[in-house]
Amino acid sequence: MQGSNTFQIKTMKKHTVHPRRYRMNAVTSTWVANKYMDRLIDDPKIKVKAIRKFIRREFGVFISNVRPTEQSGKPWSKLKEIINYITGDYCEMVLRTNTGSPAKMEVERTVANSPAVFHRLFIMFDTQRRGFISGCRPVIGLDACHLKGPYGGQLMHALGSDGNNQMYPIAMAVVEAECNDSWMWFLKLMIEVIRRPEDMGWVFISDRQKGLVETFNTLMPRAEHRFRVRHLYANFKLLFKGKDLKDLVWGLHLLIPWRNLKIICMLSRE
Repeated sequence: MQGSNTFQIKTMKKHTVHPRRYRMNAVTSTWVANKYMDRLIDDPKIKVKAIRKFIRREFGVFISNVRPTEQSGKPWSKLKEIINYITGDYCEMVLRTNTGSPAKMEVERTVANSPAVFHRLFIMFDTQRRGFISGCRPVIGLDACHLKGPYGGQLMHALGSDGNNQMYPIAMAVVEAECNDSWMWFLKLMIEVIRRPEDMGWVFISDRQKGLVETFNTLMPRAEHRFRVRHLYANFKLLFKGKDLKDLVWGLHLLIPWRNLKIICMLSRE
């Protein structure tokens, strides 16, 4: 009715031959993204099949097998934008509330005016730095692991060893992949805070990580860099098999001083 928020039905057909429609064009990918954003944040591993069931149960609408793939991508694209802002705010909070704590985030842009996309993150709290320098052994373990989820990437971390022989976190970084460039970026930021190993006597221990050996040769050529025996033996046993040789390798790293290496060499010849 004109001038009001009500309407009037003038004619009505009591009987109709048109069945109810269970597929609606209004259920677009944008609509699904806005409707299920909170649920996707709470459960990032939610399946497309589950989204389809939620829509059918709550709204009585069926969606095709093709459309959910498109719809599941829309929330993730919006979620990426949210994460970019949240991560940047977190870095600002660390810098503001933890004096002396370096927190650096890098972003990428496909073109000059395109939205920023998260690329890398480095954080090292000042309490970690002071605790490591004053109360831990001068040994730094380096490692990286894969991040599961829709974004992927790698988590790089540096660990120390405290007086109770427990692991002590020093620094961490989230990077796009494990390579020479990402290790160079991570280690360069870390040694700017804890100082160079030539000055402090740091000893680094790691696996043969991708790009890490080249990084040490370029960034810290005089640093003492050791490898874990387990991974050295994994390469050794490819050419030299047998339990006797295995026992010799594992006994080698316990020999102090190194002049006892002659004993191992004599035993290996036998």
